[in-house]
Amino acid sequence: MYILSENDNLLETFKLVIQNSPVGDLNNGVLNDVELDENSNSAIFQSTLAQNRDLTGYGNRYIILICKEWTPSSFDTISDISRRIVALNSNGSLLIVKKEYKTEDQLRLQEHIENIVQKWKTDWNGLYDKIRKLGDSLARDEALVKVTKWTSPLPPRVTMLDFDDPTLPQKVQNFFGIQGHLIIKDLITQRTNMFTKPPVLHWTNYPRDSEIQISFKFTFPQGSFPEPAFRELTSICRTIHSWEYEYEWTTGLFLREDLVKITAVRTNLYTLEISGRIDQDEVSEGESDAPMKGVWPYLAKCFKSTLEKLEEYDGLPYQLNLVFIGEIFFHKTSDGATVASRSLDAIQTLGAIQRIGSVRFKANDKIFALDTDNAFPGFEPRTLLDFCYIQSEDSEPKERPSSAPTTSIVFEEASPTHKNSHAGANSALLNIKNRGRRVSFGAIHAIPSGGALATNSSPLKTISPGPGSDEEQMDMESPSRSSILEYVDEMLNKTMDEVLVLE
Repeated sequence: MYILSENDNLLETFKLVIQNSPVGDLNNGVLNDVELDENSNSAIFQSTLAQNRDLTGYGNRYIILICKEWTPSSFDTISDISRRIVALNSNGSLLIVKKEYKTEDQLRLQEHIENIVQKWKTDWNGLYDKIRKLGDSLARDEALVKVTKWTSPLPPRVTMLDFDDPTLPQKVQNFFGIQGHLIIKDLITQRTNMFTKPPVLHWTNYPRDSEIQISFKFTFPQGSFPEPAFRELTSICRTIHSWEYEYEWTTGLFLREDLVKITAVRTNLYTLEISGRIDQDEVSEGESDAPMKGVWPYLAKCFKSTLEKLEEYDGLPYQLNLVFIGEIFFHKTSDGATVASRSLDAIQTLGAIQRIGSVRFKANDKIFALDTDNAFPGFEPRTLLDFCYIQSEDSEPKERPSSAPTTSIVFEEASPTHKNSHAGANSALLNIKNRGRRVSFGAIHAIPSGGALATNSSPLKTISPGPGSDEEQMDMESPSRSSILEYVDEMLNKTMDEVLVLE
C-alpha cells in the first residue's frame, strides 16, 4: 500500500490531515516505527514522491496526490500505477486525491483509465494473434498459454476525492475498507547501501572485442516491473550458487564464477536483461571450439529463477528476445559478409530450430544464419523450459591450476553488496589466464611471494583465490614472517597507486 505525491508540501499536508483525524489517531500521530500484529485491522501506507514511484513495489492499494492542475507527469504516474495494478490481476484499488477538485476531473480520470486498459488489451491480444499465426512448434504452444493470461486484464477500481473535503480521512478509510487506523510511513529503499556504477574492471555495457555474450531480454509494459520486484530477482540469483564474486549496484547484479560472467541488469525501467559472457582469449584450448558451453549452466540457473519469479505475477506480461553478441554466433554469407550482433524473437527462434533446424534473418540486405552449434553447444532448445535444465558436465567444482608460491595475506574492503566467496585468511591464491583486467573492486586479493615476483616483471599479478589452501606446502615454500612483513610494506607503497579501489 503506497501514497505517491506530486510534491512534498502536498504529502506533508495529507499526513497532517490524516494524523489529526480519528482515522489516524494511533498513539496520537502518523508513525514511522509501527509494528502491527497480524490480527490488526489497521493499514500501513508507505509514502514517497511520485517521481520515485519505481521504488515502490506491487500492492493492491494506492493513493496518488495531485496538485490543482493536471500535468503530463500526473497522467504518467496514474498510467504506471494502473498498469502495475493490472499486472497483478487482482482488481486493486487506486484513489486519486486532487486539489480544487471539479466534477469533470472524475470523468477525465475515468476516460484515462479506460484508455490504459483498452491499450493493454489491444497490445497483448495483438501479440496473441501474431504468435497464433506462427508455424506449429512447442515454443508457440508454450507462448500461447502464457499470453492468454494477459489478454483480459482486470481494471483497477478507481475514484477521485477532493483534497480539501473535511471528511477526506473517513472517505479514504471507506474506499479501501479499512476497519482500523490508517498509518503512514516514509518509504525506505535498499538504494542507500548500493554502489551507483557497475564493476567497470569486470564488466562493460557492451562486450569487448574478444568477449561473447548471450542475453535473455525481457520487455515489460511501462511501470509494471518496479525496482523491488527486480531486487527480489537479484536476491534469488545470488543464492542459487556459491559465486566466486558478487557485486550489486543500483541497476544491476554482477556474478562471476571462474571465467564466466553473469549479470541481471535493468537497462531501463521496463527492460530486464539476464546475460552470460565469457572472454574467448581466456578460454582453455579444450573449450575454445565452444566457449559458451561453460557459460550456459550458470546462465540457465538465473534464467530459470527469473521465469519462476515472473510466474508468481500471473498477469505480468512481457516479450522475450534472445540477444547474441559476437561473430562466433553467426555464419558468414557466401561473399564473406559478417554480422557482430543480433536480437531475435525468442519464440520464433525456438520454433525455427524445431521446424527446420536453423534460424535465418535479414540484416543489411543480406540473409544471415545463426550458428546454433556455437550459440547452444551440446543442446537444442525448443521451448523456454529447455533452457532451465542445462547442467554442467562436471558437477564437481573445477580445480584451478596452482600458481607459484604465495602468501596467505588477503586485504578485503567490506561492502554490503560486494562479496568474494573464496577469500579468506588461509585461501590459496591461484592464477587464471587473463590480461590484467580481473582486479576485484575494493580489494587487493593477493601479494605474491618473492619467488613469484622474480619470474614476473609485473609488480602485482592479478589472480583469483582458489577453493582451499595447502598449509603444509605454504609452510615449506613461503618466506619467513619478517620477510613477508617487509615485502608487504614495500609492495604496498609501490602498488597502491596502481590499484583501483571502489568508493
